[in-house]
Amino acid sequence: MELLVAMSLVLIAFVASAGALRGYWFTQALDSAADEAVTGLRRLQEATVSESHPVVYGLRLTEPDSGGGIAPSEKWDAVRFDPRVTSGPQCTYTERNDFGGSLGASVEVASVTVGDPAEAAVCRDDLGLGSSDKFFFFYPRGNATTGSFVLRQPMLDKTRTISITGVTGRVTRS
Repeated sequence: MELLVAMSLVLIAFVASAGALRGYWFTQALDSAADEAVTGLRRLQEATVSESHPVVYGLRLTEPDSGGGIAPSEKWDAVRFDPRVTSGPQCTYTERNDFGGSLGASVEVASVTVGDPAEAAVCRDDLGLGSSDKFFFFYPRGNATTGSFVLRQPMLDKTRTISITGVTGRVTRS
């Protein structure tokens, strides 16, 4: 009888800790995705500053549709825009990434708030994208497209916001 009671207590403790571990896992996936996004944006900013003018680098995100027409995206892409190109696309992908994690700990883009820079229309045409695709660009003088995007971990409904300040090109996470 004592053995059964002890085994029941161990089982209850295990079940309780498994839920906490799952929450920890999902929160870590969200924080990791947000850190990855900030690092990627800073890498694009450095690439723009090191390039010759007028080449710029940017980030493409797909904004989900609140009406359910466009599902939340787990992907982000780095793009290179070179207006000097006369034959072929001026906008090309430089890297393609996703926010997804293992064991169902995926992270998705919940919302995007950004203006529509002139380069965005060209990139949408060159890459065959729709109006739900939003772009952030960094410019050689250190400034950037102002805006923010929210990453969400759907299992916990927790979010992290990544913001870009236009005048300074500063990238922050909250």
